[in-house]
Amino acid sequence: MADVGPMELPTRMQFRFREINKILKQTVYLVPNNGQSTVNAGDTIIVELPHNSVVDFTTFIMDYTGATTDAGKTIDGAHTYRQTRFFPRNSASIIEQLDVEINGQTRFTLNNYGFVYNTLFDLTAAQDSLNRRKVGENADPSSKYFVNEGAAAVVGTLTERRGYSVGNTVDGSAYDKDNYVIRSWLGLLNPSTSILDTNILGSVVIKIRLAPASCLMIGAECDEDIDALDDGAATNDHGVDVVAVPADPPGAEVAAAFAATTANYSLSNVKFTIVRYDLPSEFYMTEASRLASGAVFKLWFPNYSVQSCPSVTSLNKQGVNRTSISCRSLDWVMGTFRLPNYTTIAAPLNSLWQSPARFGPVGQSKFTWEAQVRAGLRRLFNNSRYFARNGTSITNCSWRIGMSEYPARNLQQQFDALLQHFNIQNDQGSGGMYPGIQSLHHFRETFYADIISLNCNQSETDFVISGLNTQETPLQITWNVNAAAVAAVDSLVPAATDCTPYLISGYTSCLEIRGGRQITLIN
Repeated sequence: MADVGPMELPTRMQFRFREINKILKQTVYLVPNNGQSTVNAGDTIIVELPHNSVVDFTTFIMDYTGATTDAGKTIDGAHTYRQTRFFPRNSASIIEQLDVEINGQTRFTLNNYGFVYNTLFDLTAAQDSLNRRKVGENADPSSKYFVNEGAAAVVGTLTERRGYSVGNTVDGSAYDKDNYVIRSWLGLLNPSTSILDTNILGSVVIKIRLAPASCLMIGAECDEDIDALDDGAATNDHGVDVVAVPADPPGAEVAAAFAATTANYSLSNVKFTIVRYDLPSEFYMTEASRLASGAVFKLWFPNYSVQSCPSVTSLNKQGVNRTSISCRSLDWVMGTFRLPNYTTIAAPLNSLWQSPARFGPVGQSKFTWEAQVRAGLRRLFNNSRYFARNGTSITNCSWRIGMSEYPARNLQQQFDALLQHFNIQNDQGSGGMYPGIQSLHHFRETFYADIISLNCNQSETDFVISGLNTQETPLQITWNVNAAAVAAVDSLVPAATDCTPYLISGYTSCLEIRGGRQITLIN
């Protein structure tokens, strides 16, 4: 009988205790290099992390006041009401590209950041994460609140806004104006070791290029004189007069139509915060001693490569899509398609688009996303076309990774592969999918993705490196899509249009940090 050695207690049964003394914890505010002036769509925000400081990357937050330009109104009267352009779901969607520079050298860059963020979010975000992200992170733009600044009787009262309704220029709701935050990040800002001493790195500069205005959504058209409906019968679904809440201020009558302004958005009062620790002097001495003796500090982090492929017919996506990559640990590759005309600002992708103008800014509850989920409606993306992933016409897909051929999988098998890769196929842990994915139809229409998983599931306690090593020779990757032509059903996928396939590769990178701030990036 083999000697199995002494019995070890499972980790959760072990008595574990550590004590660290003389720690000072504080939140520091970081002002970007452009101060707190206003930045617009397409601009770049640059911020530098504190020098010679132990900081916690999990606490890095971007805070700003966001506002869009309004889309005007088509009729006379209606006081100060306007059609609103809305920010997309998830505040991080406004990031088009994120770069992290260390001592002037780019160590992480991700274009199409918002597209990748939304793709991963929808495949891993359960209802609990949505609930906490509603505050600040714009997790449900169909249900909002604003502080009334109209008639004196209701000034300062909190008013609900439901279903992408018309807005009012007086209180800023016409511009989707609100305070927003970004709390979760991809890539090097989400490393294996979250608490890090920037002294061993040097200068760490983060550059955020904002997405174009085409990422926005359009709300209800201001095509009715809302004030003229104030006859006692124009009430919302709570029985409240749609004009009285919010009421226009005295003398605000604007008896003219207003053309839409140029589509744009702005961020003002931009600032960042991060938690900094002041540790005992013994920590810094030990750290310096180990690096001076030749020790190498390894900082692992998830990385991504995004490759667009030649366009195909939107209603017949048959084709072969290719990319290549050389990296230390290729974890997965995902194929998907963006919608045709995804850069055109349109209504949010829900079954019930917008609450009609006659219900005023308060709108109706049935036009909110959560009400549509409860009603089991057929389209529940609740976001801009700019971020949708469509699989219309696809029958099955297969992968070729290097010399390895993988069998073709139909839509159900592709969905199951996503569950398995993100380890959410069982009712365990806190993960889960976005609740808008109610069926294979919902998945195919706006959430589509086909993944080939190449690593082991991540441990909850350790950062596991287990992907395919392709460092010696760039790995050739082929995604074969089989499709059957279908007819156009509605404006989501119009006839006679093309769409673009995307291949997103997820891999693990490493920063090797040596004494004297000698830093090597290993992809």
